[in-house]
Amino acid sequence: MAQIESSSSKKTQTKLVMMGLSQAGKSTIYSVALGGKKPTEVAEYDATLEYVRNVRQLASENLVVFDVGGQENFLDKFTGEMAEVVFSEVDVLIYVIDASKLERLPRSKFYFDKAVQQLQKFSPNGKIYVFVHKIDMIPPENLPQVNELVDSYFFSNVPIKVKKFFTSIYDDSLFTALGEIFSTFIKKRGLVQQLIEQFITHEQAVRVAIYSTEGIPLYDAGRSNAEIKKFDKQLLLSAQELFKKLEGSSMFTATFMIGSQHFIIFLPIITSSFLSVTVQKNRSLQQTLEVVYRLRNQLQSQLKD
Repeated sequence: MAQIESSSSKKTQTKLVMMGLSQAGKSTIYSVALGGKKPTEVAEYDATLEYVRNVRQLASENLVVFDVGGQENFLDKFTGEMAEVVFSEVDVLIYVIDASKLERLPRSKFYFDKAVQQLQKFSPNGKIYVFVHKIDMIPPENLPQVNELVDSYFFSNVPIKVKKFFTSIYDDSLFTALGEIFSTFIKKRGLVQQLIEQFITHEQAVRVAIYSTEGIPLYDAGRSNAEIKKFDKQLLLSAQELFKKLEGSSMFTATFMIGSQHFIIFLPIITSSFLSVTVQKNRSLQQTLEVVYRLRNQLQSQLKD
C-alpha cells in the first residue's frame, strides 16, 4: 500500500476521494473513465483492500485519486482513526451508491454521513458528489422511484450542498458527470474557454471541445444539433480507440463527415487529451486544418505554461 502524503505538504495537485460500500462500483468507475479499460474488461473486479492511490494528468492538472475500500472495517478506519490523513486537503469527494442494491442504502447512508462530517472538519471547501451508480440494472420506469428514495432518505439531514448524478459504465452518463466535476477544479479553465469561444466567433465554428483520452469532456463551447450530439455520444464511448490512432503523430488528424453540412476534426493536443472541432463545410479542408492547428498551438501554450 502506498504511503499517503502528509496534509502539511505543499499542495500542488487535486485530491479526489472515492468512497462507498464494497462492490458499489468505485474501482470500475476509475478503470473505465480514467484507466482506459472497457466495461467488459472490469466486470469481475476484486474488492479494493484498504485503498488504492492513482495519479493521473488531466488537462495539465495533477489529479490524485484515492479509491477507498468499501468493506466496513476499512470504512470505519478511514472515517475514524485515519480521518485526518484521508480527508485533509480533499478537493472532491465522490460517494458511490449501488442503485441495484437499495436494501444497503441505510448502511451506505451511515458511512456517507461520517464521510461528510470528516470532510467538513478537515476540508471544509471540498465539494461532495453522489453517484447513484449501475443504473443500467434499473428498469427505466423505476428510476423516478429510486430518485425519490435517494432524495428523501439518503440526503436527509445533510448539512451541505451535494450534487447527485445517475451513472453507468455502459453509457456516456459517467463521462458527462466526471466532466462536469472536473471542470470545477481545472485552474486554467477560464483562459482556455476564452480561447475556444474566440475561435468559434472568429472562425464561425460550430463547436470546440477538449476530451481526455477516455472521453471525459474537459472543455466545451458552441452549439450542437441532434445529429452532432448523437455522434458526440458515440465519441465518448470510443474515444480511447480513436486517440490510439491519433497519437502516432503530433500532426495526425481524423476527419469525420456529419451529414451534408458539417465535419468534425480530431487531433492530439497535450498529454492524455485531444481536441475536437466541429465546423461547417464552407471552406476547403486544408484551410480549415490550418486554423485548427493554430488553435491547437494556442491551447497547448496555455495548458503547458
